[in-house]
Amino acid sequence: MPSVLCHLLLARDVLERAARDGQHSWLCSHRDSFIAGGWGPDLGVFPGTVPLLTDCAHYILSGQLGRKMWQVAHTDAERAFAAGWCLHILADAMLHPLINASAGEAVHGDRNQRCTWGDSPAWHQRIEIGLDGYQWVERCGDEVPRLTTQKVIPLAERMISAAYRECYPGCRFLDHQFSTTVQNGYRGVARLATFSIIDGHRLYGRRLPVSLWGSWLFPYGLIRLATALLGERFRFFALGQTTRPDSWLCDAYAARVDELIPRFFNELEDMFSRLPDYNLDTGDKSVESQIDESYRGAVRAREQLAELGWAGT
Repeated sequence: MPSVLCHLLLARDVLERAARDGQHSWLCSHRDSFIAGGWGPDLGVFPGTVPLLTDCAHYILSGQLGRKMWQVAHTDAERAFAAGWCLHILADAMLHPLINASAGEAVHGDRNQRCTWGDSPAWHQRIEIGLDGYQWVERCGDEVPRLTTQKVIPLAERMISAAYRECYPGCRFLDHQFSTTVQNGYRGVARLATFSIIDGHRLYGRRLPVSLWGSWLFPYGLIRLATALLGERFRFFALGQTTRPDSWLCDAYAARVDELIPRFFNELEDMFSRLPDYNLDTGDKSVESQIDESYRGAVRAREQLAELGWAGT
């Protein structure tokens, strides 16, 4: 994934264009729902959530899940959430190859030899979270964004529950799996955003504002200290070892975003009816709704779905 702040910046760019063109200004009226939807596919990466929900969104019928999200929406607020979710799909598919190239350069000395999340979650996190904080500070300085409000939580639970059950029929999802993932996931988004803003100041060489000193002590300082003392034995050690993005990555990222935003509006005009199924970690399209058999995460997610009663496509 681009991490939480880059997804927020993308959502802001889309909303700015929507406000200018007028045709899609309804998105601006439901800003919180749109932004919350943009974080939705990643909610399962945080503690206290169900990782399978994020694995499904990334590897198993990712485009179909986005289309179902749009189809189960009945209000403009729900459609805004679904549109944000579909923006995330497009963003991951278009931007992850750049993260993988940068990780490949770090691990193999060759950016043409990609290193995906499945190959090295730690290097993927080190690069994408470093890019996340750096991009935020470069564009927004000391701003600390207002994140998802509590009023979006029930909408997100409704939408995600309905879309997953439509997309993976027969799968015995439990209501609490959706509710705990949504509640703990958005809590995790807020914590990671604050962490990344602090880290971005370090990577950018900018003095941290006084308002963030408390958050520097905890959890940021604690994570950095635990990483220094424990290394890879510490669960979140990658967060304590983020890297400043190379100039080529920043330039390529900006160019890809310039392609992404008009593509999103084209897909929105089409009501996401032809949104492809991607492996969001690699950006590769699935063929005839089949999963990427070469990707361990995709195979594992399908096996878990089968254990819950999903018969597949």
